[in-house]
Amino acid sequence: GDQTFALKTGTRFTAEVTRTNKHALWNVDLSSVQLRSARGDLMVEASLRGAAAGRLSIYGHRIESAVANRFLIRPVPELHVGQIAAAAFWSNAPARWSFDVSAQYLPPLTNNVPVDLHDFSARVEMFGDESGTTLTNVTLFQKGEAVASASGVLPITIEPARLSSGISNMFRVHGNNRFSLRATTRRNVVFWDAITRGLPVSIQNPSVDLAIDGTLNNPHGTVRCEIPAGSIKVLTNSARLALVNFRADIELNRKELNLKHLSVMVEGQPVSATGTLPMAADIEHHWREIFNWRKARAQVRATNVEIAPFADLERRFISPQGTIWANINLDRGQINGSIVVTNAATRPIAQFGAIRDINARLNFTRSRIEIERCVGALSGGPVAVSGWADLSRMDRSTKLPAFELSVRGDSVPVARRSDLIVRTAFDIVVANNNNGPGTVKGGVTLQNSYILSDLKLLVPAHVNKPQTRPPYFSVDAKPFSEWKLDVKVRGDRFMKVRSPFFNGECSADMHLGGTLGEPVALGDATINSGQVQFPFANVKVTQGFVSLTTAHPYMPYLFVTGSTKAYDFDIRMNVTGPVSDPKIEFTSTPGLASEQILMMLTTGELPATTSALTTQQRTLRVGAFVGKSLLSRFGVTGNDQRLTIESARDVSQQNTETYSVEYKVNPDWSVIGDYNKFGGLNVGLKWRFYSK
Repeated sequence: GDQTFALKTGTRFTAEVTRTNKHALWNVDLSSVQLRSARGDLMVEASLRGAAAGRLSIYGHRIESAVANRFLIRPVPELHVGQIAAAAFWSNAPARWSFDVSAQYLPPLTNNVPVDLHDFSARVEMFGDESGTTLTNVTLFQKGEAVASASGVLPITIEPARLSSGISNMFRVHGNNRFSLRATTRRNVVFWDAITRGLPVSIQNPSVDLAIDGTLNNPHGTVRCEIPAGSIKVLTNSARLALVNFRADIELNRKELNLKHLSVMVEGQPVSATGTLPMAADIEHHWREIFNWRKARAQVRATNVEIAPFADLERRFISPQGTIWANINLDRGQINGSIVVTNAATRPIAQFGAIRDINARLNFTRSRIEIERCVGALSGGPVAVSGWADLSRMDRSTKLPAFELSVRGDSVPVARRSDLIVRTAFDIVVANNNNGPGTVKGGVTLQNSYILSDLKLLVPAHVNKPQTRPPYFSVDAKPFSEWKLDVKVRGDRFMKVRSPFFNGECSADMHLGGTLGEPVALGDATINSGQVQFPFANVKVTQGFVSLTTAHPYMPYLFVTGSTKAYDFDIRMNVTGPVSDPKIEFTSTPGLASEQILMMLTTGELPATTSALTTQQRTLRVGAFVGKSLLSRFGVTGNDQRLTIESARDVSQQNTETYSVEYKVNPDWSVIGDYNKFGGLNVGLKWRFYSK
């Protein structure tokens, strides 16, 4: 329950304030105040003559810290003070004082507080005078067993009179006074597990021995630390890394703190380090900055470290394979050294797959990182990265350094499905100079690609979202969404199309602009060769363009012309307009209406003046067309185009369709044969002696 104190005897309190030109002088007298509760006693007595002189004493036993929390803005921890004895006396000189307290930590019994912490207690015995502060005994206990202790002499005096002279604090550090400190910890699994529970770092049974002597201006000593086991949580959502056999040996002298040796096994991988930390020149007046961290020097070594144990740090990207060699030097705030990565890999990245066989060397020079070499393979295609990053030019808003990366690749699939592969060679420069949005510049050469699906899948369904309109990608994450795009995209006969209604080869000449968040593609895709397939004839494309213009950047427009000969008719086809609603027109010689031509190509219905096809002939033609469409869906398309069969260019005198067959033995020689309109069968060789 709550502890309430009541006055045991009467007391007297007087206060007098005298003002001067500079500040107020105050005199306070508080006679012995004796308080008593059901469980403890407290006595306070004080006499102050400004800051120059005074006397103070506090004695008590069995006191709860909740009493003090009634008068404090920030409450102190839940403590049970078994006994306290504090006394101080000063008169225009360093105070003579003593402090003796024993206390136990008593947090509320909740699920958030480990039960073991209810057995935590401490004992502090110390005193001071003009020679400094003496730590007689400072000990922490767990269930009555000492787990950490310290003793020694510190060159610090308490001088309240300093406050009256305008100095902001009453503590004074003496650089030439004797200095001696001993501290040690003892192994206690329960205590250290409870203390570090919930923290990013956990340790088990640490052993620390500290011994420092001399003066602050000329100290000498050693610190040795051993931790058999522990763990560290590097990232918020990552698993903990196991630490084993941590050992550090430190030596201290007038000039520096010297980390002679540090070694630890991190997830079974060895890491070692050495270093120095210079000490401040004037410790007596700059004791709060005793170590000059900006002039620290350190060396970190990691040899043949397996990546696999660290893959859980970033499960989305890091694959558990490969090794790392690190040789890093920290010199006065600057980083020098190198990191070598061998045979590493990423996990599959979206539709691109995993990057494998990663071998890289990163060099650190002061605040600059140079990628000397970084190569890998993406779906069988080689990829290389080079460039630099300057950590001294960090953008506070984006938290990105200035950098420039050159990314090169060859035969890399950037889109890959069972019915679509787009391969590219690229040379891209990604730059961020922190003087505006970053840029993505360079060139992409499209290579050896194919599409087997229905071309209507490329028709934009909605143009209000970047992901659903050409060029069919968008980066939403800031600040990358605001980065500028300037990429030239070219490809000569790179795309082989094998769809149910069109076979052919295409080229591209386009420019990617805008931003990564709102990319814009402008330019043309050209049909170099191909044919539009109908059940009763194929129309050879003589000219074809698919264009994205500034007037219509998100809707491709068609301009395609083609011709064929079928059933003694010379037929021409024109396709114009947006791909979402193209306009298709047919003309012929002898003349037929567009609808008649379409009926002839799709159903085999011939004009009344022409010999009609039999039902069997129509059925065979439709069946062949459907079969060819089904085969194309399963990838059986004859991509090499060695065999070409044409039919129905004419009708023979016997009222049958004509046929022609060509088999390409190589690019120059072919075996040909035909059944002509006179009913004759012919076989021969064709030699191509010139091609564009």
